[in-house]
Amino acid sequence: MERDWDNLLIFDACRADMFEAVLGTDQFDSYDRIKSLGENSPNWIRRNFNGGTYDDTIYVVANPWTEVLDPGTFFEVVDVFANIDRYEDRLPEDHPDWEELGTVPASLVNDVAQDLHERYPEKRLVVHFFQPHNPVIGASDGSIDIDESLEPRFNLIDGDITTEDIWEGYSRNLRYVFHHARELISDINGKTAITADHGELLGEVLWPIPVRGYAHPNGVFHPNLVTVPWAVVEGERRTVTGGEVSRENLAADEERLRNLGYLS
Repeated sequence: MERDWDNLLIFDACRADMFEAVLGTDQFDSYDRIKSLGENSPNWIRRNFNGGTYDDTIYVVANPWTEVLDPGTFFEVVDVFANIDRYEDRLPEDHPDWEELGTVPASLVNDVAQDLHERYPEKRLVVHFFQPHNPVIGASDGSIDIDESLEPRFNLIDGDITTEDIWEGYSRNLRYVFHHARELISDINGKTAITADHGELLGEVLWPIPVRGYAHPNGVFHPNLVTVPWAVVEGERRTVTGGEVSRENLAADEERLRNLGYLS
């Protein structure tokens, strides 16, 4: 939150090496690798935001872990995941029933973020997409193209898929979310930074216990899990002002989280 940006776009579960391999770095005004404070989303939210008051910032989030966010942290928190039913009329035409999809499409996150920017042009925006995190739903042109959901840990352990399969699925989702992120950047003013909450383990050997790591487990700080991109797109800066923070903290109910596979 102390870095210099007007818009902070979060790609969920995006390793720096994947970002660089799939999207390259030359198209950005500046690029660096940074170390994430979190090895998974809830810890990333806690360590970056909790304990602070950011009355000049709106948090638009498609990740289901807003329940760990302290109320009163932001000017406003718009939890698209928890309130998906409010937006059913704005889902893309090539999109099936959203619970069948199992995630929040990037186009919807864009729409919500743009609406909030129009309402509050003097606020900074944190826009937390849920891709490239599985399930694989996207094509590089931004359309919905559903593949079988990839659970990196169990599918790799069971031998149903290979690391290359996982990489290809995440690459598809990364191109998909970047298509929409690029549209958002062109539609709103300001200096934009693209980063990730955490990376993804694809069977790397951990230490000191020599076991293989998968997905983004709690308490594991392997470099591929906490090394994330920081890509900057310069733009016309805007004046940012504070205001009264929201005390509302809407979170997805446990039944919905279980139905979508986010809780056991």
